Amino acid sequence: MMPDAEGRPDEFMFRQFRRHSRVLRTPARYDYFMLSGGANIFPVSNVWKELLALEISSDLAYGWYTSQEGFPSLQRAVSMWENHAASRGGFPREKPLGGHVCMTLGASQGVAAIFDYWAAVCGSKRTTFVGLNYGLFERLARHHGLAIRELLAEDEEGRTLPPADLVACALRSEGPTLVVLVTPNNPSGEQYAPDDISKVLRAAVTTGSLVLLDQVGQMTMAQDCWLNVGELIVQEGAQDNAVVVNSFSKSDGVPGFRLGYVLGPKRIVQHVARYQLISTMNPPTVPLLPPFFSLLSRCIHRAEHEGWMTSAGREPLLSFARHMLDVTTAIAPPTVLEEMHRRMSAEGFEYDHTRYLSHQEEVGRAIRQNHDYVMDRLGKYLSRATELHGGFNFLVELEPFAGQDEDQICHRLFDETAVAVLTESCFRVSRRQRHNFWVRISLAAPAHRFQYAIDRLARFLSRIC
Repeated sequence: MMPDAEGRPDEFMFRQFRRHSRVLRTPARYDYFMLSGGANIFPVSNVWKELLALEISSDLAYGWYTSQEGFPSLQRAVSMWENHAASRGGFPREKPLGGHVCMTLGASQGVAAIFDYWAAVCGSKRTTFVGLNYGLFERLARHHGLAIRELLAEDEEGRTLPPADLVACALRSEGPTLVVLVTPNNPSGEQYAPDDISKVLRAAVTTGSLVLLDQVGQMTMAQDCWLNVGELIVQEGAQDNAVVVNSFSKSDGVPGFRLGYVLGPKRIVQHVARYQLISTMNPPTVPLLPPFFSLLSRCIHRAEHEGWMTSAGREPLLSFARHMLDVTTAIAPPTVLEEMHRRMSAEGFEYDHTRYLSHQEEVGRAIRQNHDYVMDRLGKYLSRATELHGGFNFLVELEPFAGQDEDQICHRLFDETAVAVLTESCFRVSRRQRHNFWVRISLAAPAHRFQYAIDRLARFLSRIC
């Protein structure tokens, strides 16, 4: 079902943002806070800042173009991380997901290229959205003329993700479809258990469907709820029926760098590269060193956390990473390679990895503390809330909003408090009459700013009760 223009998720969302832009012309600009924003606005880690400064000071790559697949060092580092996880530490001996990677302008461009592939190559004009989703997916489906089936939980127990059995049944009844599975879900923060994702992958293999696995919300080192999707793809033999999209926007708080990637079957990654060639020519070359380090750090952290590390310890992977950087960064000044070798030595890596992991863990603690503050401060106004399984977005239903018009209450809240929110109509395609609606709360913000906004929302709720 395709809603009319006024009812489309993106139009509802953009109407809110157009309204918010007015605050820049008033003194209220200093109180403005987007409580539903999708960006991680915690400070960037010092390790990222140092490595970025090294890139800039050494004239590493910002003056260069690269191929439409992206800078080779990052392609290889992505493959290293994804295959290391999928093989449970077996990389580089094992590469069960293959090495086909295309860097993109954020995950959004990767998603756009995958939709283009499905519409242009596969012949199927169907897509299936699992749970509530960001408006980009609906926009792309509309652009390509794809029929949308939106699967939602219809109970009143604080869930939006439908049972995985329902998703698998829908695939088997419809035939080939492009399945959009965001894990953890944005906006709800819910996440399927491994067995549930396996059911969806199994059904995709059976029906010739393609599962777009959006992993952007996975806070791999900041949260303990990390889900090894690559391993599930391998277990179900779904390498030809699944494509992974990810970025560093949320995990490292750098959405402005527009640094994402696609990993999947060769035919799809080649299509993504061609799509990129005719749209933006090629993705950024900066930053290179910080995400390279992040991906290596993830490998080490997960290996130690999950018990994958062999008796040889870190050195085989560090040695591989040093060699990979040497042979894929042909334009690097010797001073850069020397410094990176020092940072990827046993002692140098231990120092940087410890600092980086400490930063990530602090982000995870802050997200939990912000979540606790919402539940405590707004508890008496909450009628429902989704469980925060992962990421930093979740949904609440506020009893004083019951029976209110979404657009009007967003308008009034913003005018009276300078707090902006995004509500259910930004994230769902189908329309149905409900007594109340969901509000997305984004938790990735410094406590003093976040709590000040929640306090203002609480006072607003007390006035309209």
